[in-house]
Amino acid sequence: MGGHAVSGIQDQNVMANVKHFVANNQETDRGIIDEHIDERTRFEIYYPPFQGAIDAGVGSMMCSYNRVNGIHSCMNNSTLNTDLRERMGFKGYVLSDWGATSSMAIQYGMEQEMDGFEKNVLYTEEAVSHLPNATLDTAIERIMYSWF
Repeated sequence: MGGHAVSGIQDQNVMANVKHFVANNQETDRGIIDEHIDERTRFEIYYPPFQGAIDAGVGSMMCSYNRVNGIHSCMNNSTLNTDLRERMGFKGYVLSDWGATSSMAIQYGMEQEMDGFEKNVLYTEEAVSHLPNATLDTAIERIMYSWF
């Protein structure tokens, strides 16, 4: 279903956004829960709906509030870069859920931070100026790829 929804949305010249990557299975304590999930379970149970959206060419993906194996979803290099991008082939960009970030996570695979609830925006000009140009180039390429 996810792939068909993405196709239907993007056929209207609107970028689809799939959420919440990954293991956002409950609302109670979703901001503090830590989901311990092994690789096989992630690929067999959690990833197939996201893979369908990726195969349909989804432009953006939203990371979730929870932690996965001890690491915040929006800062999880293993799930964002290794699984989502390298293994599943996602070409678009990742944005945070509103208030789901606690530090700048561009190096872990999250390109856009959505503003938080009484939190400072982390992607400031000063903060970004300290990143390697290659990191910024990759993030910009992913966002521009999705737009065009």
